[in-house]
This record gives sequence, C-alpha cells and structure tokens, in this order.
Amino acid sequence: MKKHLVLICVVAGLGFCGVLSAKQDTKTPEQSYELEDVVISASRSGTLLKNSPSSTTIITEDAIKNSPDDRIDEFLRRVPTITLAKSHRTECAPREVFLRGIYGGDKTVVLLNGIPMNGAGQGWVPWSLIPKESIEKIEIIRGPMSALYGSRAVGGVINLITKKPVKERETTLKLSYDSLDTWKTFVSQSGSSKEVDYYFSGRYYDTQGYKSAKDAQSYHRAPDRTDWTGNGEVTFYPDDTSWLKVGFAHSDEDIERPRKFTYEHFFMTMGYLTYSKKLENGWSFENSIYAKHKKWNVMFDSPSAALGTPYNYYYSKERSDIDDMGEMFKVIIPAGQRHTLTMGVDLGYARLRKKDTVLVPAVSIANASGKQTSLSFFLQDEMSLSDDLIVTLGGRMDQIRSYDGSYDGTHYDSKTVKAFSPKVGIVYHLNNKTTLKGSFGKSFAAPNLTQLYTVLKRGVVTVNGNPNLSPEKSTSYEFGLEHTFSEKLSGNFYVHHTTCKDFINYRTTATGPGPFITQQYDNTSEVTIDGIDTYFNYKINNLWTFTAGYAYSEARVKKDNANSALEGNKPAFSPEHKANFGLTFDDPNLFRVDMDLRYTGNRYTSVDNDDRLGRSWVLDLMISKQIDENTNVALGVENVFDVKYDILGIPRERSVSPGRIISVHLTRTF
Repeated sequence: MKKHLVLICVVAGLGFCGVLSAKQDTKTPEQSYELEDVVISASRSGTLLKNSPSSTTIITEDAIKNSPDDRIDEFLRRVPTITLAKSHRTECAPREVFLRGIYGGDKTVVLLNGIPMNGAGQGWVPWSLIPKESIEKIEIIRGPMSALYGSRAVGGVINLITKKPVKERETTLKLSYDSLDTWKTFVSQSGSSKEVDYYFSGRYYDTQGYKSAKDAQSYHRAPDRTDWTGNGEVTFYPDDTSWLKVGFAHSDEDIERPRKFTYEHFFMTMGYLTYSKKLENGWSFENSIYAKHKKWNVMFDSPSAALGTPYNYYYSKERSDIDDMGEMFKVIIPAGQRHTLTMGVDLGYARLRKKDTVLVPAVSIANASGKQTSLSFFLQDEMSLSDDLIVTLGGRMDQIRSYDGSYDGTHYDSKTVKAFSPKVGIVYHLNNKTTLKGSFGKSFAAPNLTQLYTVLKRGVVTVNGNPNLSPEKSTSYEFGLEHTFSEKLSGNFYVHHTTCKDFINYRTTATGPGPFITQQYDNTSEVTIDGIDTYFNYKINNLWTFTAGYAYSEARVKKDNANSALEGNKPAFSPEHKANFGLTFDDPNLFRVDMDLRYTGNRYTSVDNDDRLGRSWVLDLMISKQIDENTNVALGVENVFDVKYDILGIPRERSVSPGRIISVHLTRTF
C-alpha cells in the first residue's frame, strides 16, 4: 500500500506540466531576520520588526525545512521561550504549546494566516493540520496580546504563514523515510498570474511508532499512526487595490495508542474567506469569516483489575464534536504623518457536543454540551512621536457568554465574562545599532467549553469540568534591549514579569481506589512568572553562522485559597531553564549542515509537584545537498547521541523518547 501510494504521488506530481527552476532562499537560519521585515501579528496592521514593542521572532522557511522535525510543533521546541506539554511526535493527542512558562494551550493564541486555530471549544491545536513544508514563516510575539486578540492571548501569539506562489506554475514532490518505519509523502502545486494566485499541498504520514513505556509490560505495543493532510489558498485580484482570498485546511488522523485496546481518530476541517481593500484616502479595511469543525473519537481499555485482567478489552469510548466560527473585521487609518489607527470588531461562536459511553460491566451514557459566543471591539494607535520614538496605545473590550451547558442531565446557568485589556508599548532607537523596548498590558483567558462542561477519562485519570470557573486575568510587563554589535553579531535581552489571578489549572480532588486519580479544572488564586529571554546571532563568515538562545522562567503558585499546601509549587510543564544552540554551514557549491543542540530543564507533570520529568540535552543534525536546481537530497538525524529522555505519554506510567531517529529525504521541484 505504501509503495503504491508513493507511486501515485510521483505520477500525480509529474502530471503537472512545466519544468520550472526552484527558487533559492537566501534567508539566514533560525530566529534570524532582516530589519525591514514586516510583522503582521504584532499590530494586526503590519509593523516593522524593529518597531514592534513586544519581543518578536520571525522564523524563516529556510530554518524550518533544514531540520529533521516532522511537524511544526516539534520544530517550535527549538525556541527557548516555547514549551510543549508533551514532547514527541509519537504521542497521540494534539499538543498544548505555550509561551514564557504560562502553562495551558488556551493561553497562547495560534493563528493560521491570521485565522485562530485554537478556539473556544478547547485550546489544543492539531499540528498535523498544516505540513511544515507548506510554511513560509512563523511570527512569534511574546507577552500579553489580549488588547488585539482577546481571550487566550496571555502568553502571546504564534502566527503560521503559508507559502505564496512565486512562479507561473510550480510542483514540488518530497518523499521521506525514517527509522521508525515512517513514510512521508508531500506534494504541492502553485501558480501565479496577474489575476490569481494559488497554492495547494497535501501530505501522507504513516508510522509504526515504538514502545514508549519505560518499563514495558506485555500489554504495551508500538502504536501505528496515519495522517492525511491537505490545505490550500486561492487569491483573486479584481484590481490594483483589492484582493479576495479563499483558504482551507484539513487533517484526518488515525492513531493506535500504545496498548491494543485503545484507539483515536481525530478530524478537523477549517475554511476561511478574506477580502481586503485599499481606499483612495489611504484607509484600508479587511474582513475575514471562518468556520472550523473538529471531531474526536477515542476508545479506551480498562485499567481496573477489579473488572478483569487490565488492558485486554474495550472499556469506554468518547465522541466529541466542536464547531467554531467567527468574523474578524478591521480598519487601518493613517492619521497624519505620525499616527496609524487600527480598529475593528471580532465575533465568535462555538458549540461543543460530547458523548461518553462506558461499555463494561454495563452500558451507560453521559452527554455533555455547551455553547459560547463572543463580541469584541479593539482600537490601537501606533504613534511615531519622532523618528526615534514610537509609542503604541491600545485596548480591547470583550464580552463572552457561555450557555446551554450540561453534563449527564445536569444543566448549568449561563455565565457572561466581560474584560477590558489595555496595552502600552514604547520603542526608542538610541542609534542605528541600539533599541530599547518596553511594554505593559493586561490579558485574560475565559474558560473554554471543555473546561466548563466535560469529563475527560484518560486511563486511571479522570478530569472533571467546572461550570463555576472564573476567567483568568493577568498583568504583564517587559523591558528589552536589542543591539547590533557589528555586521556579524547581533542580539537581544528581555526581562519580563506576569501576575496571573485565578489561574486556570487542574487540581487533584481524590486518589484511589488503587491507582485511580480524580482531578478538576479549578482556579489557582495567584501565579507569578518572572523570566529572562536572550538571543544572539553571529555570522562567523560567508559559510558559517552560530546562534544561541536562552530562556529562564520562574513560575510559582504565590497564593491558593483552596489549598495553601500548593503555595510555592510550580505549574505543570514549566521548566526554569531552556536553551538552544545552532551551528550552520552553508556552501551552495557543496552542501549544507545544520546542527541544533537544545536543553530542557526539569519540569513537573502537575501543580502537585509529585512527579518530575528530568532534564535533557538533545542534538539534532541535518545534512542537505542541492543536486541540481530542481533536486535536493537530505539526511536527518534527530537525537544524535540516542538520549532516552522523559516524555509524558501514558498516565501513571513513565514514557521515554525513542532515541535516535535517522531519516532520508528527496525533494524534486518541477
């Protein structure tokens, strides 16, 4: 089947006529940037990177493709200020990604071309939705961003921007294989003319996985996983002042979990339509509408010896359906020579339906449901008070209503959350080499529908929703220095502080019988995060580049009225120390070598701090060679030194990484 699939993809790729030369990317490695790069996410109107008041990183296509990582979330592990709740591709569920130690997938907004991927249903992102080969660049904006993006933008914003066509017609085919018996086939087709641009891509991924349990038992196995992914955009240009974009993305994942009687099927489809127009007076406006549908079916085995031999039969199943749709409208107004106003309205609607079925010893069914709407207004003024001083003032008013909530026949009262999120940012260019930056802002995270109304059972762990959750509110500030030491060396240094009130987390409410644990989503009274971010880029010569990044994050429970014993503990999955070191050799006449060494410090799996994942150093390597202008071959080695570092995969069972993974890649452009 795999061989037939590869052959079909090859024939399909060759069927797109036109042998076109590949575009050469001259951008520098990870986290590097050109000073005149425009960051869309930082202002929702586009601002120069050097004028962004927040700590901002642009990751280039060149850096993404020259890494052995399979997916974008795995690549993001290399950014020291980003943490993954789970830490390897072979794990089953969509993974939570968060910034600056502010734990929770619903506390960092993830965008696809400006459209939110994580929504009010739950905060998880299906990272297989967009192949990494389809990404042109990634914008990462750290710090409070609720003044522009509303709920969940507590830690910041990650915006994935897909590729744009650059030629009249171009086809790309990429075939990959790695040592976990993993096959990957990627194909894309793009084209450009005066009237229309288009880009379509698809990916097939199949892996046999590995036994992740550290102390493997007879019931453990290597899980299979198969993903089908497709995405695309078509942009029409009616005239020189407007454009209309139609986009879609789809992912279908079939996952056999690490035991025989466990299974997961995850499905997501999203579509969006954006119209942009520039007016004669210099004004412009943009309107986007989007819709997303997620479906999640999970089968579980029984961990209870009281019901027979554990893990040898189907015990329960879940089915979740989440609909999420909205509209985003903004107007950009140049006001004189010194002001740029950005204002707009965001609307949102989400619906959750979940069915829990216990099969043994007798069939029982519990249904959960809920709806959430949002209405938001925002206004921002970017003021150039002088050629060297830029001040940004902004604020947003959000109203979020959760209603029609129920679980197992119990109905809950509706709740309305109102929040005002102000932000001020200052950028001062001391000279052409040194820039000072500072910002202050407030953000919030409203409880999502999963946290409010559902019950999640994962092996021996049960997590109950809490319809009485309060919204999390945070206050943050940061100060930064960016400096160019020479034509070869540049760097930055930021310090930041965040205080979160009513931090949304989960707490253990009961243990037993036996290994069983019961938890509940709840508010922790106050959590503080203090940290340092720093990054340096050194262009050694025309062939060699060295990069280094480090993040320190001291996250602590400062106050917990419900359980004072937790005070002083760290939130889950928040390492104090993360670091990344990169070395690149790039000679177009020979080959390219990318080495990346990443460090992740100790972190706990829950706020109870009774289970800790150990620190790890991991070295990755990628060697690529441009055979001709249309053909590239590459050899990737993930985890060169075969380090078996801890990951969290199976509740109450320690899991480890698979160790060294060797991959080969062939890319052909027509």
